[in-house]
Order: sequence, then C-alpha cells, then structure tokens
Amino acid sequence: MLSLARRYTTGSAIRGSRPFSREGGATADLVVRRLSRSLDLDPAQRDQVRAIVTETRRDIGEIRKPVQGQVEAAFERSRVRIRAILRPDQQEKFDRIQAERRKRRERPEQSDP
Repeated sequence: MLSLARRYTTGSAIRGSRPFSREGGATADLVVRRLSRSLDLDPAQRDQVRAIVTETRRDIGEIRKPVQGQVEAAFERSRVRIRAILRPDQQEKFDRIQAERRKRRERPEQSDP
C-alpha cells in the first residue's frame, strides 16, 4: 500500500499530470480522488492526504528554486537539438506542440466544479 501511495504522491501513477506543479490545487484534488478510489479513503483521510500533497508541492517548489533555471536551460537545449534533426514539416508541427505546451504551463489549472 505504501508503494501505491508513493506512486500517487510522486506522480508516477498519474500520466500527463503534474501533482506537484506550481498551481497544485486542482492536481492535489486529482491525487486525492485517485487515492480515495483506490484505497477507499474516509473524509478525514482525504483531508489529510490533500494537506500532505499540498505541503509536499510547496516543499518541492522550494527545493527546485535554486536549480529551476538550469533545468529549463537543459530542456531548451534538448528542444533545439531535437528540432535540428527534424524535416521542415516536422519542425512546424514540433513548434506548434511546444507552443501549446507553453500555453498549458502558463495558464492556471482549473478545479473541477
């Protein structure tokens, strides 16, 4: 059971999601919903899990701050290298994909109603 919780709190079980993203609120809710379904959490446990995920998101954000510029630079170098090996038609599509990803990162996550 611990490994299941670890997978959810580290995000490895949530494909395409960032449980510890800067926005965090909506994604913390996603983690809580998925763990709740998998583990049949009671309301008090759900509240505690939400608090843990939110606190961990803040902690990870603080840990990342000193190296975030280096991480972004490494991703940018990777994008440049990948783009360089693509054909022009692939470069256009790659550019569109990258632009969409930037837009998604820049807009705040929306909570489910």
